[in-house]
Amino acid sequence: MIEANFLAEQSKGNFAKLFEAKFQSEVCSWESQKWVYRNSGFSIDFGIFNQAQFSGIEYLRHCNLAAVDFAKLVFTEEIRSFSRPNDDRAALVLTLRYLADSGKKTIRREDLRDFLEFVLTHSVVNDRIRPTRRLKGYVFFKYFLVFLSKLRTITSVLDFPPVVDRELSESLFIQEVKKLVDVLSLGELNFDEWKKGGSLDTLSLDMGRYYVHHCLEYFERNAAFAYAMQKTIASSKEILVKAGISLNHSSVVGYLLTNNHEAISRWASYVPPKGKMSSGREQHVSTLRPLIRSEFESHYRSFSRRFYILSESGVTSVACQLGISDGSRNKLDIETDIDRLRTVIFENSVNSTDSDLSDLLRRFKRPIKLESFQSAVRSVEKAIEQHEIPEWGDVAPSTADPTLKGVQSDAYSFPVSVHAAGITSIVAMLGWRASEFGFPESSLETLPNEDPIDQYASPFRYQVSWHVFKTHGDVKVARELTARARVLIHQIGMFLSSQGDSEPYLFFGYGSRSASKDNFSKQLCSQRVRLRIPLNWRAFVQDYPPFKILRRGFQYIEDYGEDARTALSDFDWESFDLFRKDRLLNLQLHRASNELQRVTLHSRTGANIWPQHYQAYLRGDEHQLSVLDIATLDEHLSEESKLFLKSNELDRELSQELAEELIGDCLYPTPHAFRHMWAEAVYRRFDGDAGWMIRSNFKHISRAMFVAYIQSKDSQRVHETLRGKVVSNLVHGWLVEEGQGYAGKFHKFLSRAVSATTVLNDVSIAESLDGIIPNIVSLSANPWGFCIVRESTDHLSKCASDKKSNTNRASPSLCLGCINYFGKSSNIDYIVFSSQPHMALLQSSKAGDVPEEFLAESRKFLRQALSRIQEMNPQHAIISKYRDVLGDVDRENI
Repeated sequence: MIEANFLAEQSKGNFAKLFEAKFQSEVCSWESQKWVYRNSGFSIDFGIFNQAQFSGIEYLRHCNLAAVDFAKLVFTEEIRSFSRPNDDRAALVLTLRYLADSGKKTIRREDLRDFLEFVLTHSVVNDRIRPTRRLKGYVFFKYFLVFLSKLRTITSVLDFPPVVDRELSESLFIQEVKKLVDVLSLGELNFDEWKKGGSLDTLSLDMGRYYVHHCLEYFERNAAFAYAMQKTIASSKEILVKAGISLNHSSVVGYLLTNNHEAISRWASYVPPKGKMSSGREQHVSTLRPLIRSEFESHYRSFSRRFYILSESGVTSVACQLGISDGSRNKLDIETDIDRLRTVIFENSVNSTDSDLSDLLRRFKRPIKLESFQSAVRSVEKAIEQHEIPEWGDVAPSTADPTLKGVQSDAYSFPVSVHAAGITSIVAMLGWRASEFGFPESSLETLPNEDPIDQYASPFRYQVSWHVFKTHGDVKVARELTARARVLIHQIGMFLSSQGDSEPYLFFGYGSRSASKDNFSKQLCSQRVRLRIPLNWRAFVQDYPPFKILRRGFQYIEDYGEDARTALSDFDWESFDLFRKDRLLNLQLHRASNELQRVTLHSRTGANIWPQHYQAYLRGDEHQLSVLDIATLDEHLSEESKLFLKSNELDRELSQELAEELIGDCLYPTPHAFRHMWAEAVYRRFDGDAGWMIRSNFKHISRAMFVAYIQSKDSQRVHETLRGKVVSNLVHGWLVEEGQGYAGKFHKFLSRAVSATTVLNDVSIAESLDGIIPNIVSLSANPWGFCIVRESTDHLSKCASDKKSNTNRASPSLCLGCINYFGKSSNIDYIVFSSQPHMALLQSSKAGDVPEEFLAESRKFLRQALSRIQEMNPQHAIISKYRDVLGDVDRENI
């Protein structure tokens, strides 16, 4: 600890001179921007404290100190009592930045939660303060409390006012951070889980939706093959008996299913010990192949027939067979009939009686006979049975999962990856906590839909009665399922052959056989979900079709230059050009590819294993890390962390801290990330591709259920957090797209706020975000665009009442010209739809009989609509239609 008389003299302005006299042997001079601790090799750079963001801080003005001098004074203590100065430096940077942004001189009780939220959700990277995608860990929080205690002592000795009110005890900090973790995680994490190293991740909707899309397609495409594979392996005993082979050779069934030629050859060429009879295994291989193929094909065709009929393609095929998709019919009638047909097909799959089905079919707008329906279903199923069965090479992932070893791993790991894709999809659809997916079959219920609004299209409501442990403990709660989610749950059950209540429906066959373990416990369910969700991330990064097309296209252009399209005419250049324009997709590809090795290392070995091996490597001892592993850790761990790890004993807290440093802000899927994505999708449900997860899932759902999904015990704070994150992600998308395809006065506000310099990378995007996102009062989503109300524009809202926005009055006529309007090209269709009555009025032969004020309002609306459409897409075909309706007189006003 610094001596009191030394600090007192420092406070009189003599600290530089005294510093030179006392400590010159250990560090550079007081004026140096970089201090080097010669005994340890550590250094600390004070350059960041000279930045303009730290000027004008009320606290420092009161102390009559520049930020850099205050920082040096604080860090003088580190000369005598060394810990990890750069961690303290980051803590001080964030504390001073909070004081600068808030205008506070001292952090008091009422500021505590905002202060902690800022500190735990921001990092100092390359002397820049950047928001993090995940809440910092408990280890950082614990260290930060030590830093604040140290800071409090120094300021007290100096007779400076406290930076943090001395009345704020450690218990108050812990009390506030408990609430903060709960709010920021939407109830997914509690303090104890966070303290043990639980992750709080935020994979934004713009990024995460690609992974959900990949998993949903992966499950639907490969479920039949994986089902047949696991059923064939389960029948290994019967197959071996038929072939006259000893039952202890069941592994060969897996080898043959996956065409593992190396393993098959090794098994077949086995030479028995001297004195024993020849194994004759080569003949066994020839005998086994047709038996295995026959068993596999039988399971594949049976499952694919039942599975396909429930898919969107299957429902559409049945609709065509029944004449529902007749082009002469009204489009809305076709859509509602297909929705109803989807319900009928599902009920047929879960063994509804013929009388029930007949009643449903009879109530179609064009009544359908039961025999006609059954004939159409059989016809579609028969067509599916005729499809060629794919080979293993057609479905196998391009790279094996490095966590699974052994020559037969493909036969066992592939069905697990398909199941994981289905689980990921249902978690994304429902947005529940990881602990809430352990329900048995009997908890699934079907109820009549009593709501006349959508009773025709959706005759039933579906629900699950199960525990919501976080809020209701052991009391079962009935929660409504969407029709799409219910079908997917049924498909996962089909895949697992789930039956009865001995195990959770979505994890049937994966349960423990031990009587001492509760297969329905929240802990076991959480563990299963957490293990499944990231399982396909590596395959996504490497095999997601748009990613593969982009990689190949860019590689072909690099190899062939301008001749690429001619030399490789068979390549899908049309898709490449389409994907190349999607800047968010390209950003996801770039980030996910660059971060894959870090994520793989972290998930493969776990936070408690690789630090041990890396410490051994740093000390020159034996270890089990690959060259690539070492290169990754060398690049992404700081020199300070490496030195500290090399010279200190490794414990759980240090392992957690190193794991957090390694994973950093990497994109990575977790149940919590999907919960945030779901909540963001609720806000962005009208936002083109980003909103598909909600729009398709919530097409027919009760209002009570929809509202219940976005409520919480701390709803105001949760929605404040969500609102900020959604606006941040919207602005992030605007920056990535450089404003192309956007419209409205909020769009113009962003254009003025952002430098004209093109945003090229994620770092510059993050820096831009940090500087331009304003204080948001409210956020509303409408089919015609977003309403983003800032503090400075609240009273200017077109819908304002008593100088406050009233978004319940929102309508296209009010919003399109409002200062808070933010539209995207995906909103154009609804704007055109809203324009049709106005166009019809102005084009009517009886327009002359309509009062002029009504015509003027219609012209005003069309001018606003046209302006927004021109901003979003100047080449849109509908623009000429607007101009024709408005006529030459209005063109000057457009």
